[in-house]
Amino acid sequence: MPRFQLVASPAARIEKANQYAIEPTPGIFADLSHEADATNAASLASAMNNFGQLIRQRSRELSFLVCAEIIPGARKPRWYAKCARDGGLREEAFLFTITLDATIEDGTPPVRMWGAETAPFQLSDRAPVWTDAEPDEFTPHAHGHLGYYGWLRMINARVQLYTNSHCSLFDRTDTSIMTRRYKDRHHPFAVATELMSAGYCVPHNVTE
Repeated sequence: MPRFQLVASPAARIEKANQYAIEPTPGIFADLSHEADATNAASLASAMNNFGQLIRQRSRELSFLVCAEIIPGARKPRWYAKCARDGGLREEAFLFTITLDATIEDGTPPVRMWGAETAPFQLSDRAPVWTDAEPDEFTPHAHGHLGYYGWLRMINARVQLYTNSHCSLFDRTDTSIMTRRYKDRHHPFAVATELMSAGYCVPHNVTE
């Protein structure tokens, strides 16, 4: 049975002008390699995914690419060449996508990462937004999507800051509208401004 060496390498998917490139990122992974047997392309893909999941469970902050190489001296199976041509010797599911957008004219920080199911949302001048240990008010609306979760929290924080309030984002906001805004990549500051212009969370009167 063919035996493969699975290796996780620090990398990220870089997006610029609607084009993507996978680039290595700084970092050294310790003991992030594994040997696995595979009888076909499907079993190899499964082994690579399982290996990636184990790493993700160990540290959610890692952005990495899983690659498979046949052990030196091992006999290459017939399906190996096709698997290599089809890109089946690397797994990109655990990469974070970094967006290289120009700084917005009014000084608004551009989005560095829009996030994904297991990747966080991040503005260029701030740390990524991760879920807390305990579920919060945004957890049920995000449905396990980490990027959407962080985007929602960023909007809510912006509105609370500028209205000096403790309002909850979904007190007056429709979930379907927010989902569409995220999918269409509306900047969280723009969505916050839209909500405040519509009378969402009116600022407190200082005399109250």
